[in-house]
Amino acid sequence: MVEVLVPAYNSFLEQYENNVLGLRKDTIAGAAVAEACLHITEYIYPETRIALKDRGLCKLKDYRESLFSRSPEYKYTCGLANAWKHKTLTRPNREIESIVGTDEYFAVVRLRDQEGCYYYGRKVVMVTLSDGRRVELGGLLSLSLALVIDEAQVLGIIPGTPRIKVPKQPYRSRSEVLDVPTIRYIAHKGEPFYAGTLVFVYDEKSGRLYEQTDADGFITEFKVEFEILEEPFTSPSVEENR
Repeated sequence: MVEVLVPAYNSFLEQYENNVLGLRKDTIAGAAVAEACLHITEYIYPETRIALKDRGLCKLKDYRESLFSRSPEYKYTCGLANAWKHKTLTRPNREIESIVGTDEYFAVVRLRDQEGCYYYGRKVVMVTLSDGRRVELGGLLSLSLALVIDEAQVLGIIPGTPRIKVPKQPYRSRSEVLDVPTIRYIAHKGEPFYAGTLVFVYDEKSGRLYEQTDADGFITEFKVEFEILEEPFTSPSVEENR
């Protein structure tokens, strides 16, 4: 399963960092990683059953719950995988109710240096948890991957760390960013289209981005490019309907 998980994550990251939004490609790629993270325990547990029983983990369910307690992000990732498979979950203690609550946005990020504020644009996918909180998909998958890779190494499933793409850091120097933040959208002709925007602030102390509930103090403009693709399905001709 590591042979499935790592390529899936690398493919997701390549898609996630290309600054092109639309057609839910990021959600689809992220769900593939989430499913691999969920199912990897079904591979690890039988291979290391004796070692895990020494930890007091006598069932696959117990093993998975132990990973959940070590990493809430892994628990949310597995919840995303289940929501993707079933669209809507109704069981008690569900982490995510529906894949519909996973939304793709263009984010404007504000940073500050000695010259003042400056901005750049990036794509983010936000996952809504069952308690209403929202978490960013890229960070969720990155932490989940780190957990299962570490676990596979500790248990001797893999001999070392696989070649994994490293996500771009949220910090950008002024010289690295465009004068005008830019995003590109793709959509199919004739289909409904939604383009949401979020604003984030980079915190220098933590090295993290924090979502802002309003855009007060954001003085910038951004550029949007569109690419309209042909409809994915051909419409029946009049002759075919006769």
